[in-house]
This record gives sequence, C-alpha cells and structure tokens, in this order.
Amino acid sequence: MIVPELGLTYRLSPPKVAGAISVTSEIGTCPRGLSLGDVIEVDADGRLSAPVCKAAAAALGPVMTQVNGGQDSDAQVRCECPLAGRGLTFSVQPVGHQEPDRETAPLP
Repeated sequence: MIVPELGLTYRLSPPKVAGAISVTSEIGTCPRGLSLGDVIEVDADGRLSAPVCKAAAAALGPVMTQVNGGQDSDAQVRCECPLAGRGLTFSVQPVGHQEPDRETAPLP
C-alpha cells in the first residue's frame, strides 16, 4: 500500500529564523524512524538536517512561522500518522542568538 503522506521531504516553508524540532512524545512506532528525543534542525531557508514525512511537514509548517515570528518560544504540535494508531508530538524552538565570546568580542 502506498501512502503519499509518508513521502519524505527535506524542506519546510522558510521560517526566516533557524529552529530546532524535537520529538517529545510518541504513540506507536514512526514508520519513518523518528523517535522520542530526536532533534531536527531547520535553517532560515527551511532546509532540514534530516527528512520528515509530508504529514509531519504539513503539521510543522504553520508552527515554524509562529515560533520564529516571535509569537511563541516553545510550541508543541501533534502529527497524526496516516497509518492508524501512530503519531508524534514535536516541540519547536527558535535557535537563540549566542552571546559573543568575551575573549573575541570587539572592544568598544
């Protein structure tokens, strides 16, 4: 059986700011191999460090825009797998700007 929603993608809609997507809970086994504790990075152009299925991309897309637009600093989103009885919950966080290293920061 072919399930189009399980096709893989390496891109989300560009969020404008880099972020991190973490798997925070799971029901059943993800057929694409994601599991509790996995982290996927997304850059400002929407490129992912690891692929996600189209169902996960559809769930994550709107949340990435909210988080990276400053509306929420730690959003949770649920992805229901098209295969019955399975699903993941993702935590989406923007990647914070790091403070410059004091030893290499320019002096005023």
